[in-house]
Formats: sequence, C-alpha cells, structure tokens
Amino acid sequence: MPNFEFRVKDFAPLGAVAVYTSLFAVNQSLPVKSMADLVKLAQDKPGGLSFCTTGVGGLNHLQLEMFKDLVQAKTGKPLNVTHVPYNGVAPALTALKTGEVQACALPYSTIVRNFEGQGIHVLAVQRRDRLAAMPQVPTTGELGYGEMDGNTQLVTLAAPAGTAPEVVRKLESALQTAMKDPAVVKKLDDLDVQPTFVNSSDALNWLNQDVEKFGKIIKKSGLAVAQ
Repeated sequence: MPNFEFRVKDFAPLGAVAVYTSLFAVNQSLPVKSMADLVKLAQDKPGGLSFCTTGVGGLNHLQLEMFKDLVQAKTGKPLNVTHVPYNGVAPALTALKTGEVQACALPYSTIVRNFEGQGIHVLAVQRRDRLAAMPQVPTTGELGYGEMDGNTQLVTLAAPAGTAPEVVRKLESALQTAMKDPAVVKKLDDLDVQPTFVNSSDALNWLNQDVEKFGKIIKKSGLAVAQ
C-alpha cells in the first residue's frame, strides 16, 4: 500500500465553511448522569466499560485518548476502558443504542439528537459553547475539561501549496460571499455540520494547532499508522 503523508504545509487553506461537533454519550441504561459519574464508574471497574469510537486513529479515537490522559492528570487514577472501534458513525451509534457498548465518543448528528432519551444519553459536547440543536447538554469545559472544548473538526477548503496569493484571496472572498447565502447555510445544516466562515489565515492557524495538539496525543498513546 502506498504511504501517503499529508502535511499542512502542502496546502494553502482558502477558508472553512463549517465545523463538526464531537460529543460523549452513554447507553441510557448505564447508571450515570454526568461525565463525573462516568469517570467514577470506569475507575471503579477497570476494563469493564466498553467505549466506542468511529475508528482507530480517527478524530474520535484521539479524543478518547485525550480524555483518558486528562482524567489521569486530574484524578491521579487511570481511565482504563476497553476501546471498541467501529467503521463510522452509524454502526457506532447502533452499538451504543443497543447496549453492545456502554459509552462512545462520536460526532453530533440528527440521529444522535433523535436517540437522546430513547436509548442514549448525551453527557457533553466538545466545544466552547453549547450546541444550538442540543442546548441542554453542557460543554466539556463546563464539566472541568476545558482542554477538550476546541475538539471541533474544521471543514476546510484548500488549494495546493504555492498557489498565487491573489488567487487565494479571490477564492477566499468568493467563499465568504457564498456563506452569506441562506441556501448554502441550510444545505450545510442538513449535512449535520455547523455552518461558520473561518478566513484562510485563521483556518491555517486552527489546522496547525490541531496537528500540535493531536500529535502529542498520538505520541503519548503510542498509536501507529497502519501501513
């Protein structure tokens, strides 16, 4: 299999149009009402809690590893859970709803919202402010894990590195104009992402910060890229 390596410096971001919000949820039958309850249960039963994500090495897996690291730092005790990866949101959510797994880190979707209170309970969203679609759910920062508040995935459009600055500026301007169109915003809403315009400079900074943050998590957790 070819070894493809993508680096931020290989691209010239034009801007971003939306973010994906990630969250933590549990099977409704699990006797927890908060993230604190979840941590206590997992620490009281090491290895006894199955925690699913949407795939090995994906964003939600990295978020789980980050959460484990923060819990260890804050409580002095490890969060020893069994990681169960699934190939995407739908199978992970199905496993959570049926009780095949007890907890999960996964992206927000209307399916998640529809299952809230009907098989699953959402404990927290990993963002700096509450999600408009689920205003009753606290942020990770409100629950003492502010380091996770920025774990939203940026939907970025980019050109190849070396693209002429005037071309980048022109495309960035067109992107910003498009994001003022209600039809574009609605289409993004329908795709379960949260529409927002981020300019090219801020998008580049965001991506570099993600590389630094999750790079540390990958190294610390010992995750390896399959060849």
